Amino acid sequence: MKKRRGNKKVIALVLTLATMIACTTSSFALKLTTSDHFTVRDGTFNVETNLYIDGGTLYRGAIFINTADMKNSPSGTMFAKAQVWDTSGHTVCQSQWDYNYEANYWLGAVMEKGYSSKPVYAGGSVRLGAEQRPFEAPNTDPYPNSRASAAGLTSADGDHSNTELYLNNQAVTARLMSALTADGDYPRAASGETYGSSMLAGIVGKEPDLISAVGVDGIEGFVRPEELCADYGVQPDEIVLIPLYDANGVEISSFALNSMKES
Repeated sequence: MKKRRGNKKVIALVLTLATMIACTTSSFALKLTTSDHFTVRDGTFNVETNLYIDGGTLYRGAIFINTADMKNSPSGTMFAKAQVWDTSGHTVCQSQWDYNYEANYWLGAVMEKGYSSKPVYAGGSVRLGAEQRPFEAPNTDPYPNSRASAAGLTSADGDHSNTELYLNNQAVTARLMSALTADGDYPRAASGETYGSSMLAGIVGKEPDLISAVGVDGIEGFVRPEELCADYGVQPDEIVLIPLYDANGVEISSFALNSMKES
């Protein structure tokens, strides 16, 4: 996590307050947050990623953007998409792209609750400025999915099998990168399509043809980015089911955008 000095602390506080206001479900508590800033031709933008936890297995991610000078930015110059991944790199839940429909100094993209039995990260993508320059939003640290692991306790049988819960971003990213080809690309299925985790998009330079994800029934598979990011014309709290595929592009289940699964 990058440290911020001076007025950046004030900006971070403003973003945190905005996040708390935007998340109207009081049972969610802001648990993890990280931030960064990006400069484009139109100016500098501060980007903050938040991960909210409810009950240990329900999560939501959020991305907030504000202009560094706190002046309004023209319509269509701030875009954000929030995502939550598990530590295997699977997409757990994702918001659709949101943007500033009118001139404003800030934007927030907050997803509905998603379920995971594994530790998770929050992150996502932003597009900034008139040219909509793309950047990867900073990822939070992983959050354990049980109070015992959150407290640093060992598993029930007394061993340290929960070690994965404490892996940092670098270790998880390195593990995911080990699956890349020698030239730094995603592996390819028999169909010729690339597949892998969208967590590596900033490293590879693009998303794979098939993005690893977890379906509504817990089945691990892949989703297509064009279906994941399409505009379905629904309200932010509505669930959209899209196909979940295997590595050969065969539909095996469904993935829920803005998903909610009660424990």
